Amino acid sequence: MIMKGVETLLAAVLLIGFTVAIAATVSVWFTAVTRDTQSSVTSKSDTAVDCAGAAMGIDQVYVFNNSVARAVIRNKGSVNLSIITAQIFDSQGNNFTSSSLPAAINSGSAISLDFSANLLPCPQTFSRLIVTSSCAQAESVFTGMPLCM
Repeated sequence: MIMKGVETLLAAVLLIGFTVAIAATVSVWFTAVTRDTQSSVTSKSDTAVDCAGAAMGIDQVYVFNNSVARAVIRNKGSVNLSIITAQIFDSQGNNFTSSSLPAAINSGSAISLDFSANLLPCPQTFSRLIVTSSCAQAESVFTGMPLCM
């Protein structure tokens, strides 16, 4: 008769111990997920704040001897940028990437990017120039007429 009470007590202790172990595991997992999420949100928020004053424009595109193109890029924003990609597209869809990348461009200043591009006949073959920077909203597209020299 005494053994029946011990079995019930042992079962209750094991059930409570198992429940506490599960709760501790879930708590550790939840804490890790919360920290990772907070870190990710903080990083994205910092980037958004840093890029809030970013703006970029393309002043002009020049084509020399139908084979070399030069683009003048101006940082019109209040933060320094890094130009990540710059590509000229011709009317057939071919693209030509600048070999001067990545390039830093300070706030308020301008830089020139050179391209080896077969744009014969100029300007009819030129389609567009797309420049992207370290800040996503500071992308610039030039679809105007290049100056052929």
